[in-house]
Amino acid sequence: MATRNRTVYFYQPGQGPCTYIPFSDADDDDVRISSHCVDSINHTVDLMIVWPNGSKGQWFSEYDVQSVKPNKVYDYWRNLDGRFAATKLSKYHVFNISDEHGTYYHIQWTGYDENDGTWETKVKVKLICPRAVLNWEDGKKHAAPKV
Repeated sequence: MATRNRTVYFYQPGQGPCTYIPFSDADDDDVRISSHCVDSINHTVDLMIVWPNGSKGQWFSEYDVQSVKPNKVYDYWRNLDGRFAATKLSKYHVFNISDEHGTYYHIQWTGYDENDGTWETKVKVKLICPRAVLNWEDGKKHAAPKV
């Protein structure tokens, strides 16, 4: 039976344990998502990843796979006529914040590319995913100054 990794969402940016993703440096052509498992209670998805290391495959959270191999995730769902069609999940999890304007953040959702993102109020995002706000603010602090 494959082992299962879990992402930890409550640490400050840059702190705490990171999930080890053994295929993160592998060429995209060598990594394959063979199946998925829907957790309808938590509205999350785990993906079975196979890569050429002699492994029979291992379960990883969709979030973790998207963090290192986003195009593999997008292609997988596209081949199944979309994530919603394949999972029937109607609740979404924040993957990251890609922009901000006034009182809104542009949200990329887990399992979806940035083009499918939506504008959500900062109040809502701080409530549903404070980790993403911390990551966004931390990234702004360390970004190169605009010239």
